[in-house]
Amino acid sequence: MTELIVLFGIQTVLTAFLVYLVWAVLTRDIEPTSGMGIGILGVITIVASVLNVSLIGLTSFKTFLIVLVILTLIGCVVFALARRMSAMEPKNREVNQIKDAQKKGEREIVKQLKRGVISHEEALEYVSGTGCGSLLQFLSESLRDDRLVVAAAIAQPHREIVHTGLGDKRVEPSGSPLEYASINCRQDRELVLEAISFSAEAYNYASEDLRADPEIYLAAARAVVVQTDFLFDTSASGGPCRDVFDMLGHPNVDEWFGSGDKLKLYEFVVALERLFDHYCPLEYADSYISTDDALDSVLGYWGEEGWDHAGDNYEEHFLNMFQDWEVVCRVLECKAATDDPYPTFFKIYKDKWSERYDTYAPGTLYQDESGMKTDKIVNRAFVLYALKAGHTHVMNWVTDTLKDDPEVSKLLNVESG
Repeated sequence: MTELIVLFGIQTVLTAFLVYLVWAVLTRDIEPTSGMGIGILGVITIVASVLNVSLIGLTSFKTFLIVLVILTLIGCVVFALARRMSAMEPKNREVNQIKDAQKKGEREIVKQLKRGVISHEEALEYVSGTGCGSLLQFLSESLRDDRLVVAAAIAQPHREIVHTGLGDKRVEPSGSPLEYASINCRQDRELVLEAISFSAEAYNYASEDLRADPEIYLAAARAVVVQTDFLFDTSASGGPCRDVFDMLGHPNVDEWFGSGDKLKLYEFVVALERLFDHYCPLEYADSYISTDDALDSVLGYWGEEGWDHAGDNYEEHFLNMFQDWEVVCRVLECKAATDDPYPTFFKIYKDKWSERYDTYAPGTLYQDESGMKTDKIVNRAFVLYALKAGHTHVMNWVTDTLKDDPEVSKLLNVESG
């Protein structure tokens, strides 16, 4: 009876350890990419559990202890090797070295401050180490206001390992040393843009005025696409705007553009929707995934309807936006385009803007002088405006009567000449 209780107790421990192992991998407390060792350890635990249950009814306590000790020793060795292999893996080693350098730098700064003031040269050395820019937070207020020191720090954001939906991992910037810079530095447009080029999250630490600058926001949005492989994030739904909005927040277009800047709002929305132009998939394992293959892979899973269009967040502005003839001309140019560096993406993009045009284009473009609706553009004033602005592509949607208009013909001849 005593032996049976012991065996059941051991089985409880084995089961608990197996549950922990699965939980640790799922929550990434243990790296799922640590190698075969983790899987072997799990198999050994399961086998030990099966043997243990068998031994409860089929063998002696002495035999069980011998098998259990052997399996336990093997498990410990495999686990230790797996952890060591994980630490030696290049990406893990890079991040571990950064963490060690940060801890060492922090200790040295604390010691140095106890002895006296840290010099400008010493501060530069501390924050210039790989991934050690966050050491800026331990420096004096004057050094955190020193443009050269801050410039060196923002170039070395902390780095972390991020797991992808492909079961691989990559090292990405995390946070930004700009967080610890003085307000003067966070108001410096050039310095903020430089910080964003190293870590998109620097946008969140810029001054309020700069965060309300559409160009600064777009620079940060592009950095998100460049610095992360959003298509293969496990939460990706098929577009960069979700990652951008999650990291940077939604832009306040009502305050940034108001009701009068229709064209600027259109250009901003287009820039958000064309963020994919800046995407370059990373290299995974022994193969390189091209941009088109990466997109096709995601669309094959989500479907075209799963692609996130940034403009869908600003649908209420489109009716007003399309009142600007320049906006109408540019959307027609998109509808007329047949070539793009990313044909798979462009088809989705073009179809979306065609749908918006059909919904929001001013009815006056297709209404003749008698008020009759037509299926082609009959608004002479609009056509003359378009041709004077160089938008000859609008002629694809103009009635034959307008094509024969003397002034229209004259402008076309000037354009072709």
